[in-house]
Amino acid sequence: MKKLLIALVLVFFCTQGYAQFYVGGTFGFSYSNLKGAGGLGGFDDFYGTGDGNGYDDDDYSSPAETGFSFKLLPEIGYHLSLSTAVGASFGYIKGYAALGSFDIQDYKALLSTLISTAADTQSKNGGYHAIRVAPYLRYTVVRKGGFEIFADAVAGINFIMDRSSETNYLSMELCLRPGVSFAISDSVKLLAKLGSAGFQHFRNTDGDIKLTRLGVDIDGSNLMLGAAFYF
Repeated sequence: MKKLLIALVLVFFCTQGYAQFYVGGTFGFSYSNLKGAGGLGGFDDFYGTGDGNGYDDDDYSSPAETGFSFKLLPEIGYHLSLSTAVGASFGYIKGYAALGSFDIQDYKALLSTLISTAADTQSKNGGYHAIRVAPYLRYTVVRKGGFEIFADAVAGINFIMDRSSETNYLSMELCLRPGVSFAISDSVKLLAKLGSAGFQHFRNTDGDIKLTRLGVDIDGSNLMLGAAFYF
């Protein structure tokens, strides 16, 4: 028994040689002010004004639609060794906060802008709200100076609420997320996660709607940016 206790103490102190806590996360905010949706060739139907044919008064004289979205996803973690860490991202999301782009050559960024605008302007009617919890295991593959390449094995759960219809949804994901980080000091790292590869499942709480997806999307334009502070 005494030898076992000594062995456990030695393991603990050896682990502490690498152990390091860190905190970080991501934040996003967007605000939209949409006027004259009838002039956008059918977007009036999407936003619920006019009949979409451009001849109704409501198609061009509807009041401005305004609203905002945000996401606040703090992250905590603990380094078990120089290359391995465990952590969790958690937080609250309202709507879809993304600035995107109006560059028609970048379809993903353009679509992100349109979806975010729709989420912003519909937020007064309730919109979508979500609570997210996503524990992960991180392994650093490459380390060169202050630059690192890592991969997160993530198990994420999202509880989604549609306030406009009082419908609730649950989504789950198991995925790998590659990323890069750069240490700008001994205590601060900037991180970027580059898409994901894995499994997703989505359903409403009544079980009437079910969706399962498998896929890979490793894309430099699909970034999740954040920072981590070590202590």
